[in-house]
Amino acid sequence: MPALTDEQIIAQVIEGDVDAFRELYQRHKSLIYNTCFRYVGNESEASDLTQDVFVKALRSLAGFRGNSAFSLWLYRIAVNHSKNKCKRNSIVRFIPFAKQENRECFEEMKDDDPVDKNTDVEKTIERSAEIERVQEALLQLEPDLRQVLELRLIDNKSYEEIAVLCGIPAGTVGSRLSRAHVELRNRLKE
Repeated sequence: MPALTDEQIIAQVIEGDVDAFRELYQRHKSLIYNTCFRYVGNESEASDLTQDVFVKALRSLAGFRGNSAFSLWLYRIAVNHSKNKCKRNSIVRFIPFAKQENRECFEEMKDDDPVDKNTDVEKTIERSAEIERVQEALLQLEPDLRQVLELRLIDNKSYEEIAVLCGIPAGTVGSRLSRAHVELRNRLKE
């Protein structure tokens, strides 16, 4: 199934192929999990939300028109579902980087040489501190600026994809990204 496009797999799911839906889940689960985690900040809640998003997507799949990529449609469901969960639970946090990404810096400490390991530990601590500084600076940005910056840098979305997700023209995406970079740079200088 990996050679099939999402649209071909969706057609199979609509016809009742359960394995096809599993393939969609495997392809998109980390994007959806990371998106949910950035909103709720809890691994267990993010896993639950991820499951909820895929259930909701499955129920609404017949309504997917294909005007945009399936991943964008699914991402939008995840964002909306996560925001609703935060509102219901009065959660005000937003975590720019998924926890899984933060873990990667600790994976670098696998060397057996004690001298190198200490250096790796120092680098890892330094990197963690930098990540925290960037996260704090991102949290201080206006939500519109933070959203386009996150979609571009963290989720690696194109200007066109960001425009569709945010419901704004591609030119506005560019100007918001530019303003976000300037503001982020200024905040990190402080």
